[in-house]
Amino acid sequence: MKQYTKVKKELIPIPVIMDGQILNHNLKYLNLDRKWLMKKLNHKGKKPEEIVLATILKSGTLKIDSNNPHDGGKGPYDYKPGQDN
Repeated sequence: MKQYTKVKKELIPIPVIMDGQILNHNLKYLNLDRKWLMKKLNHKGKKPEEIVLATILKSGTLKIDSNNPHDGGKGPYDYKPGQDN
């Protein structure tokens, strides 16, 4: 009889801001609200309109990619073809 390995359940990050627009339906799905999101953004010194993509990770962490190419993070503007990113 074959023995199967149990696969760990993984969840994909759920977007809460895309192209500067807050996705209220995803906040509702996560049992969060705009007040919570704005508090997190204020703490990070960000405004929704500056954000390309903000997601909530499985751990509940807010991950932000901004429109600022000089943000110093690992956003979409930091990708360099041919390099380990």
